[in-house]
Amino acid sequence: MTGRRALTREEIKRIIDRAERLRDKAFIAFLYLSAARVGEVCRRLRKSDFTLEDDFLLVELETEKNPSSPTRVVALPLSDPFTRLVLRYLRTLNVDEVCWPFSDRYARMLLRQLGGIHPHLLRHSRLTHLVREHGFNQFDLMRFAGWSDPRPARAYIHLEWRDYAGKLKGPGVPGPLTEPGPEPKGGESRGEER
Repeated sequence: MTGRRALTREEIKRIIDRAERLRDKAFIAFLYLSAARVGEVCRRLRKSDFTLEDDFLLVELETEKNPSSPTRVVALPLSDPFTRLVLRYLRTLNVDEVCWPFSDRYARMLLRQLGGIHPHLLRHSRLTHLVREHGFNQFDLMRFAGWSDPRPARAYIHLEWRDYAGKLKGPGVPGPLTEPGPEPKGGESRGEER
């Protein structure tokens, strides 16, 4: 982890751009978008695990650490350039071909070389972005990430005060600090009409 800070999409894009092969670019984009664990992707996913429906690329993932829900469907929005990159790669494969036929070890080495990160940081980053940008709550995250209960959200989500500060503003809440005005004269109170 980078000091318990989620990567920005721009940082993730730079890592993707450093990869030479379309396969590796699509792997990094997919790992981020799906918030999947490396072990749920490497040597497991086939092109046939993906389908297009409405405005989404759907993928059925085997869930590594949740025996009560062995699979989950993750929706990747086609409006996202990272999803379009994954789709471009999938179109190069045969229908039952393994998408990323390399080991977990190769995946860790690839991300260390390209971005100096551990693959799991992409999972943390995506889940944090889903909360920040899409308003996911702990139960949405539970379904998306394949958890058996919502408690892992505490360890996975890396919010800063700015992420929730906007929710604290509301009607009647003053804006930036200003110097207070002069006191009312002769028993008048502010805001009251006579």
